[in-house]
Amino acid sequence: MFRFILPGLLWLITVVGLSLTPGNELQRTDWFVFEFDKVVHTGIYALLVHLWLTGFKRQRVNRFLRDKAFILVISLAIALGVAIEFLQGAFISGRVFDIYDIIANAVGVCVGTCGFYFLYRNYY
Repeated sequence: MFRFILPGLLWLITVVGLSLTPGNELQRTDWFVFEFDKVVHTGIYALLVHLWLTGFKRQRVNRFLRDKAFILVISLAIALGVAIEFLQGAFISGRVFDIYDIIANAVGVCVGTCGFYFLYRNYY
């Protein structure tokens, strides 16, 4: 089971580590109409959800995780995005709470879920 969840776990550690990095160490870039930051948030959470769904669906040890993978991964990923934003606003210097980051995270969760579903709908 662990070998299927390992990529998602490593990506989760990376996401949390980067999200809790002080803001004065990051560069801010605007990209056309959108801030590039929002595109990055969407991609990061899409990959996170995709990796966790793949891990939960491929493992054969815990049937509950396999059967409830979508609801667990979606709800936990959204909760993670909200929690990180609150932590950034309250405790991380140079970082602020941004509702648009939460929205970008949620869009990434939807993109990752839909991508997983369309890629593997006949397999899992």
